[in-house]
Amino acid sequence: MKDEWILSISVFIRSIEKETESRSRDNFHPSSFRLHPLNGPSSFRGGDLKTNKTKPKNIDDYIAGFPDEVQMILEKVRTTIKKAAPRAEETISYQIPSFNLNGSYLIYFAAYKKHIGLYPAPRGHEKFKKELSAYEGGKGTLRFPLDQPIPFGLITRIVKFRAKANVEKAKAKGKKR
Repeated sequence: MKDEWILSISVFIRSIEKETESRSRDNFHPSSFRLHPLNGPSSFRGGDLKTNKTKPKNIDDYIAGFPDEVQMILEKVRTTIKKAAPRAEETISYQIPSFNLNGSYLIYFAAYKKHIGLYPAPRGHEKFKKELSAYEGGKGTLRFPLDQPIPFGLITRIVKFRAKANVEKAKAKGKKR
């Protein structure tokens, strides 16, 4: 057990060394080194599928960094979100695509080695409980496996649900002022 743990740590350290060696001193910034359980170095769970490792300026840049077949899926997710919340504004937050509505975040999505992630997911809401149980993810996340059809109808319903809650929150905030 101890040997396995030591081996895991050494693999982890080598991946960090390899990542930092590939960056020039002028180009390295700590925030550009993404170490996250879902989008960290490709040797870890989830893996990073991006071919272009530069920080994206917008959603087009983000999508362009992936293989063609994943780009098509990401564009469809983006279009689905736009149709469900036409007033939402596109942005990049935490180096992944995000949509904001009424000054607060609405939804995030991202591509990984084996899935598309959608955040936050209304896991605790009774309306979605049964449907969301088919997809892995933490408390507020959904993982749509790339080897299965992406449920665009479900994404639409989640975005509309979140948009409605977002508008209600903005109205309540306005009344308090």
